[in-house]
Amino acid sequence: MSILIVITIFLITLFLSYYLFNKWFNPLSLYVLVWTMLLVLYEIKLIRYIDLTSEVWIIISIGFASFLFGIITLFLTRGLFNESRNQNTSSKNFNLLFVKDGTIIRDTIIILSIIGLLNAIQHWIILINKFGSITSVLIQAGLVYRLRTAGEIEGVIPYLYVTSYIAIILAGIYTAYKNKITLTAILPFIAIIIKEIASFGRAGILIGFLSFTISFLLLRHSLSEKNKDYSIQRNKKNLFIAIIIMFILFVGSATIIKDFRGTFESYKASSSSLNKLEKGLIISPSIYLYVSSHVGVLSKYFQDPREKAMFGENTFQPIYNFLSKFGIVDHPNFFQRGYWIPMWTNTGTYLREIHADFGNIGLLLIPYMLGFLITFYWFKFYSNGKMIDLIILTHLFLIVALSFLVMITRTSVWFISFMSFFILIPLLELITKKISTK
Repeated sequence: MSILIVITIFLITLFLSYYLFNKWFNPLSLYVLVWTMLLVLYEIKLIRYIDLTSEVWIIISIGFASFLFGIITLFLTRGLFNESRNQNTSSKNFNLLFVKDGTIIRDTIIILSIIGLLNAIQHWIILINKFGSITSVLIQAGLVYRLRTAGEIEGVIPYLYVTSYIAIILAGIYTAYKNKITLTAILPFIAIIIKEIASFGRAGILIGFLSFTISFLLLRHSLSEKNKDYSIQRNKKNLFIAIIIMFILFVGSATIIKDFRGTFESYKASSSSLNKLEKGLIISPSIYLYVSSHVGVLSKYFQDPREKAMFGENTFQPIYNFLSKFGIVDHPNFFQRGYWIPMWTNTGTYLREIHADFGNIGLLLIPYMLGFLITFYWFKFYSNGKMIDLIILTHLFLIVALSFLVMITRTSVWFISFMSFFILIPLLELITKKISTK
């Protein structure tokens, strides 16, 4: 019954989102899609999850309603119902940045990707020196993963890997502009994959895939409406090819990590149907747990919400990490308390973290502000065509896309990438102005 209700709300909201934004890919459709997938996958119980409490269903509904009201508030206060159907998709800023057929953007992607790749190679050198060989590292993947999460692998240069994530957002933009997939666009994803295999983590690969897809689709919307030569048929074909290639890289790398980490993962609570898929390429107990378990943790958290957090500790964790280096605040724990549901897991959606940070008011205020801001920058970008608005919009979309998992602003990847663009974009504009005046 709960699945039927969730799917019904999804379909109604999907058509509402199209009516509001005049596009299928929009903030509201993305939010309702990721949460519908999470809830449906949890409720089919291929792992024998605990039942969700009535309280957590209400909390999820409040979060969704607040996000929706934030969107509607923007429409009502700015009178954008008609404007949404007559957007001025000016791209003068992009014409500046893509002089000489986008060579500035292309070279920037290559440079940032190489920096990320060198950081990934340095990470592997540390592991090889510690374990003896690549084969030994892969065989002892479980130990490597536990040491990494405990912070006991020393010597890896921190934060430098974020350049790959900056590059992959630019790669999505570059792919939309070129209207085809290129080796340049794939390069940052390769750097991310090599780095994440060294860490035996999957979240970074997911963030990379979503970053590329979101920036690609957002700019593609703009270019396809503005430029009549941007062939619809050719556009759809190249869209399909680009997404399929990136999806293959995403699934393939996640599968490699799953296979090596699988030696220490146990899924005794899995149903017989899921156990038959243990060696599956896309669906397996570990992948199913990764995409579906978080709402169960949320339910457990609200049954006994004893977690103590400083104001905004999860939402603004990179800032707290920086302040802790000077002894101003205690260093926050990156890994949160886990719960048995009946598998041990510790990520409980963004709702858990904003409640821990801001209390009950956070469940109303943060989704509302997110809905309002993402809609504001949606229309700001499609009206003005500024690169910085596209970057802000992409990062806001990432919060929505990963809201089923965590509050992504708590990660260094999101925060450093976001802040770096405020330096990078003006720098690129300055360079292109000098080149175009020669």
